[in-house]
Amino acid sequence: MKFVKPSQSNIFLKDIVLIMLFSIVALLKNNLCAQNTSLFNTPNLMNNTAGEINGFNIFHIVSNPANLNSLKKFNIGVYSERKFNLIEMSNHLIVSGFSLGKIKMGLMLQQAGTSKFNQISLGMCLSKKIGDNTSLAIQSKLLRSDISKQHNQKYISAEVGLVTNLSKYVKLGFTAENYMSFNKQTNLDNAYVLNISTGVFYEVSKQFSMNINCFKSSNESPYFSGNMNYQAHKRIVLKLGFTSNTNALNADISYSGKKMNLSLNMTFHPILGITPATSISTVNE
Repeated sequence: MKFVKPSQSNIFLKDIVLIMLFSIVALLKNNLCAQNTSLFNTPNLMNNTAGEINGFNIFHIVSNPANLNSLKKFNIGVYSERKFNLIEMSNHLIVSGFSLGKIKMGLMLQQAGTSKFNQISLGMCLSKKIGDNTSLAIQSKLLRSDISKQHNQKYISAEVGLVTNLSKYVKLGFTAENYMSFNKQTNLDNAYVLNISTGVFYEVSKQFSMNINCFKSSNESPYFSGNMNYQAHKRIVLKLGFTSNTNALNADISYSGKKMNLSLNMTFHPILGITPATSISTVNE
């Protein structure tokens, strides 16, 4: 594997060092309880830490900002879901990416809940290739939870993401994320919360691929998610996935047009029921 010389990326490397130092400080001073971000659980559609080898999905930067480096031109996507078909647990996301020369930048805005109880998150990430087959990214998010007019909670996160092509058919991804609270009083069972994910994407053939991901939070047991993707037509992709911590199944059908991609998604929880979702995004080509 051939890496670029440090002298060619001094500015970006300094940013990485700063964000990693910030992550350590956030870990040592963390005041976040994982339940505070429960509405922002990554939808199954986006649970792909490693991204894709011969494709690009703008929503995959939600699970790993390093996936942004596959971006070819300005891309924007909108996603909306109603978890368990309850408007109180609706989740909406706008994500975009564009090029700044050798560095790619991504922006995302996410909102969940209703006017009585809602969460909103604003994030920015930077990604750069550090070798022929490897990309590294840093990301930070601001999160606000409004429980009532008198009570709200604010957090900031720091995240590092990495993706690398192990071969023409296998891709590996990794992320580490931590939150720091701005709240004066927070009741915690565990004061140290670090979220880690790792994933593998395997392209079995031009028509069939799969990925599996492992997620671990420092105050929760690890869980897995996986997806199988079948290209039934040059413009139609069928997906079937699962999530181990909820035993939920996920089905998705995507249509790729000349300028836009459309996806219809349905998640089936064995107890809580159905979560319908839809997304639309611009084409990367």
